[in-house]
Amino acid sequence: ALGSQPAEAICIDAAAEALLLECLDDRDSSARHFAASVLARVGSKKVAEAMRGLFRDQSNGIRHAAVYYMIRQDLIGDLSLALEVISEVVAYGNWGSSIGYVPKNFRLHPSVGSDSPQKAILEWLKRRDHRESLPLLLSRAAEFNTSLADTMASGCEALAGDDREGVFRGVVAIENIKWRNRLLKELGPFFGAAPYALAYYSEGLSNLSVEVREASARALHEHGSAAPVPAMITAIENEKTESVARWLSSAVARHADETHVPELGQALERAAERAVQNTLVSTLGGLGTDEALDILVTRLEDVAAPRAAIMSYMGIHRVERGGEIIRKKLRADAFTFGEERIAAMRALGALGDPADIPAILATMKKYPDT
Repeated sequence: ALGSQPAEAICIDAAAEALLLECLDDRDSSARHFAASVLARVGSKKVAEAMRGLFRDQSNGIRHAAVYYMIRQDLIGDLSLALEVISEVVAYGNWGSSIGYVPKNFRLHPSVGSDSPQKAILEWLKRRDHRESLPLLLSRAAEFNTSLADTMASGCEALAGDDREGVFRGVVAIENIKWRNRLLKELGPFFGAAPYALAYYSEGLSNLSVEVREASARALHEHGSAAPVPAMITAIENEKTESVARWLSSAVARHADETHVPELGQALERAAERAVQNTLVSTLGGLGTDEALDILVTRLEDVAAPRAAIMSYMGIHRVERGGEIIRKKLRADAFTFGEERIAAMRALGALGDPADIPAILATMKKYPDT
């Protein structure tokens, strides 16, 4: 009879409810599952204490039923209890779904592995004062399992409403660096290039923690704008960690515009690290303005400049502007290093002037190992 009726249509009396409460302590797991599922759907507030006692049950289905009941009755009346529900229940594993011997109409979710209880918590938070609760909830989420953490991150947009900055402040206040960085990564598209986010990422580039610097550089690459490029140029000159430098290089190349050409040129003059030099060369070349290309051509006259990188770029991208200087220096055997001679020959070959063939052949003959 129970299995043939919608659960919400059934009104159990006090005696039936008392019998189901007794079944929660039954040794037979099928009886316990059945009682928990029925009480979750139709139990009164009188069974609240008993249902809350199921939060630590070894069965996913029973824990699932306990949370379903608490949310249905709206008994999670304050944030502290909400956090307790989440941390006590979710941290104990997957939610799962009610098992087969529970009548169909009393199964909380039809499919195994459903994440609906996680969504139920989020939906419950929407109905309450989530603007205040979300940052604290996020700060505690590092204690939860991966599945809920991901669900919370993906649900932040719906929960936060218009108060995105409030959520951001809550996230960056998290002391656990690993979890803070993870949330910033997951929520990056949500915050986008908001000024408060870019300011935080830019400040993070000088943090003593490599994890913070890398997370900030990555965020600026993925969600930055032209505004923080000067800070990124300064940071890349001082960065010693390769992974951070790579993200900074990508970020500078992606977001720099023609207004940054003077700063990029000055940085190229100062740069000593090969990777930094290559980044600045490719960024200037990629901008392709007359001012940017003039800087690269001028640097070909400086023996201390990354001339191989400049010539390689000019060859790959068929930049005619530097061809005459490269041609002149190759003919005069003015390149000191083998990599410069190789880059010069490749650049002239790419430019495709037959008049350069004799100089290329002469260089190859004189430097057979080149």
